[in-house]
Amino acid sequence: MVDQHTGRLIQMRAVGLALVWSLLLAGCTPAGVRTSGVSGPVDWRTTDFEWHAEAFGEQVYSFTLLLRDTQGRDLTFTQVAAVLYNATDSQPAHWQRSGQWRLPAHGEVAIPLGSRRRCPYAQCWDSGPGLTPVWHLTLSGTEQGGQPVRLVLDLRFPDIPNVVRTY
Repeated sequence: MVDQHTGRLIQMRAVGLALVWSLLLAGCTPAGVRTSGVSGPVDWRTTDFEWHAEAFGEQVYSFTLLLRDTQGRDLTFTQVAAVLYNATDSQPAHWQRSGQWRLPAHGEVAIPLGSRRRCPYAQCWDSGPGLTPVWHLTLSGTEQGGQPVRLVLDLRFPDIPNVVRTY
């Protein structure tokens, strides 16, 4: 027979063990899809997803990043920097683009983005669940008063379905 104190210890250990397993399992699962969010004074979301084969062994993924000001200040972004992964185990691609993207007070601006994947091997055409683009974006610029502004966005797109094109 188990006394009340020992029974309570067993119960606490079971709860503790369940909590540890939950944390471990959560740490091993992917972060999930993230196609919208908030960064500083800006709400953001992605739209117009498109994935298609362009030539043999070449695939293109494109989307539009929509930014919306939430604090009534004009913002001008002059640089977009990205680190992107086309698949979980892929090497990162780094790039920067300079330009003028004006986000008016309480307004929106659309920034078209995308990536091209070139792989002449048959396994590239079976994109399956292993092809899940992840983008880490940094947008830099200034507010209406000349103060610097920097947004950091973490985009995680849904798994891309198989795309097969016969030429």
